[in-house]
Amino acid sequence: MAPGISAVQYALKMHGYIERLAVLGFVMDYELSRDLILVGLSDGYSQFVINYQMNQISTTIPELINLLKTAEQAIKKDSKQVLMGLRDSRKLIQGELDLREGNAARVATLAVDTYVLFLPSGLIFKLDD
Repeated sequence: MAPGISAVQYALKMHGYIERLAVLGFVMDYELSRDLILVGLSDGYSQFVINYQMNQISTTIPELINLLKTAEQAIKKDSKQVLMGLRDSRKLIQGELDLREGNAARVATLAVDTYVLFLPSGLIFKLDD
């Protein structure tokens, strides 16, 4: 599935391709058609695919598309957007930053390399030693 395309649009497109192949003389059985659609879904729909296969749901392709529409709405509801604002950068002086473990104990650290963080917004953090 191409990035940015909805699962419903993808499934409709694949259904059209499957019907076009049938017109050309290559008729696929239902299981192959269904599996072609399910395999092409993005990783965000992995839970949907697992539930669909484990429950052995037997639906037609249009019913599968309706199930995908419902799942897509649920996935969009669950996703949250995080906004972060960055102001300036500056060098830290020794001892200015304390790192702590989960139990709030201070830990000694040693910077040994450069680490680059790529954020989904396109911002890039470069942490130098």
